Amino acid sequence: MFRISYFGFLKEVIISWEEYKKIEKSLRLDLSQEAIDDLNRSSTSYSKKMEKSSKKQQKNVVSSLFVC
Repeated sequence: MFRISYFGFLKEVIISWEEYKKIEKSLRLDLSQEAIDDLNRSSTSYSKKMEKSSKKQQKNVVSSLFVC
């Protein structure tokens, strides 16, 4: 079943649970809890690393402004 917006754009599609599970598996979205936890840990680690890098770059810019 499809729902279409006033402008003719597709809004939502209703599919069977079996079809959803096939799509989920083919897109590899059927992750175990352990895999989800690993992804969350790596995402948090990456965010912290980027935050440190950003602060370091800001510090370098400020230092270079005073040197000039």
